[in-house]
Amino acid sequence: MSRLLYRLSHKAQSAKIRMYSSFKMPVELFTGPKHSGKTTRLAAWCAAQLPGTVGGILQPRRPGGRVLVDVLTGEETALEVPPDAPPTVPTQQVGRFMFAAGAFEWAAARLARAAADLRVTTVVVDEIGPLELRGEGLDAAVRALVADARPAVRIVLVVREELADDVRKRYGT
Repeated sequence: MSRLLYRLSHKAQSAKIRMYSSFKMPVELFTGPKHSGKTTRLAAWCAAQLPGTVGGILQPRRPGGRVLVDVLTGEETALEVPPDAPPTVPTQQVGRFMFAAGAFEWAAARLARAAADLRVTTVVVDEIGPLELRGEGLDAAVRALVADARPAVRIVLVVREELADDVRKRYGT
């Protein structure tokens, strides 16, 4: 078992979070039920690594809603659009959530930059959900990441347990 798999799996056992690595290249799924601490655990793991060796994006909840965080720089941008936002703000809706369309472009640029950075050995994508499975959100960026990643780069996709099979089918070629 790889060091990443062991460390995350070992820490995640109490939350019943699972790691899967059945892809032909180093792509791993970090799964667990909704609100089980996947983002929190992955953020802690990222912070404990050598600076500059982990890139990608995390989606923690903040008091104002979900944000996207660049793992390499710590920069943040809003992901959720508040219900009272002007109707001119481009959005993508999933269920009751409204996401800022520009946030996905921001995240895609950070993912591409992390994948190209020779110091980065792991790229995390938090998280793959229904939007990506419909071909929206971060789907194009994740497809490019999986297709074009350097062989030495491990990719970790965060996904809810119930979506793991669909994510494997979509990105596991």
